[in-house]
Amino acid sequence: MIEQKIREIAKELLLKKAVDLIIGFGEGSLPLRATPLFIRTPEETDRLIWNSFCENNLATYLHKFNRFKVGLVVKGCDARSVIALYLEKRFQSGQIFLIGVPCQRMVDRRKVKKAVREEILHASEQGDSIIVEGDDFKLSLERDDFLYPCCQACTHRTPKQANVLVGDPVEESASTE
Repeated sequence: MIEQKIREIAKELLLKKAVDLIIGFGEGSLPLRATPLFIRTPEETDRLIWNSFCENNLATYLHKFNRFKVGLVVKGCDARSVIALYLEKRFQSGQIFLIGVPCQRMVDRRKVKKAVREEILHASEQGDSIIVEGDDFKLSLERDDFLYPCCQACTHRTPKQANVLVGDPVEESASTE
């Protein structure tokens, strides 16, 4: 399972003191949301998650930790952002350890909320479905119908620049431009 492998890698990096901090994703306080998570101890790594709600580009937090060695969980688009920051000399070589996760594409929570039109109290994934629940309903939605447009068109889903890749690379589609 990808989530478990991310946790194992993060824990090992912190135990070996290869990094001072892991930036990854944790459970959000709202349904359909993951939140950035900043892990400093091996014991905290079991809070890391991975799912189709991990939409944030965690590279945006690197400037706050430019004096630390950071392990960063990245999708293909995030890894490209890190490379751009590196080319701008925003951090030094070897300062960032990229934990790459081939992206299954991210769910646009606004599309889900618009389709459901009721308060969603809980959301989860089961295979290719998103299960949303509220006070008086439980719906199964086809995940691919609720992806961000940029994710639908993405041609760089596997972070090839990663120091370690968690999971199998995904087949890249040709650009439609």
